[in-house]
Amino acid sequence: MLRGMLLLLLLLLLLLLLLRGMMMLWAGEVLVGCRAGAAAAAAEVLLLLQRFCCYCWGRQGSHPAAAAAAAAAAAGEDLGTIYDRQQLRALVDYHDNVVHVLTSDEARILKGGLDFAFVRVDKVMTPLHRVCGLEIDTKLTFEKISKILSCGFSRIPVLDLASPQCIVGLLYVKDLALFDPYAEVVVRTLLHLFGRNVYAVDEDTALLDLLTAFKKGGLLPFSGLFVRCSTRV
Repeated sequence: MLRGMLLLLLLLLLLLLLLRGMMMLWAGEVLVGCRAGAAAAAAEVLLLLQRFCCYCWGRQGSHPAAAAAAAAAAAGEDLGTIYDRQQLRALVDYHDNVVHVLTSDEARILKGGLDFAFVRVDKVMTPLHRVCGLEIDTKLTFEKISKILSCGFSRIPVLDLASPQCIVGLLYVKDLALFDPYAEVVVRTLLHLFGRNVYAVDEDTALLDLLTAFKKGGLLPFSGLFVRCSTRV
């Protein structure tokens, strides 16, 4: 009973606000300065309707674009047409496949940007068996150094398969030039002398979280980002 009375009161309030908006809009045709007030009244109606739907169905009953349009109306701005994520993807596909305004690479980059917030790090990481690295107890021979140089990377991960993290450090290739390859120095010794720390992440970490960490300065791009050994072999 109480809920029914509340709904009735809300409906009456909506009617009053609509009437107020119509009156202000009519007055705005005569007084140009009143149009901003009419837009603000319409914004109030939209926001109240959104809260009404939320009360009735227990969730967000209105599209987020409606709230944005209401806020823009209150500010006297026109947002134009608003598209959701699926519509934007369809629009990119249309400009790629139909009118050919975009190239395939451009369309792929744009759609990748739309999905970036939902991509996990395991989608962009190199599997461990394809990583060009050195095992921690390996002796650094001439053949090993030649293989490392042929990989073409400036930083080489150090692997310890007995460690839960697997990749326990990072070596710069330029540091390897300081040692005689015929001395067969153990990689563990090099790691203690010249090793850099790595930042290990789980495979379900979002790329957006890593980007946020980079922006905050908590991570350096050359520190290395590796998924834990227990989840990738």
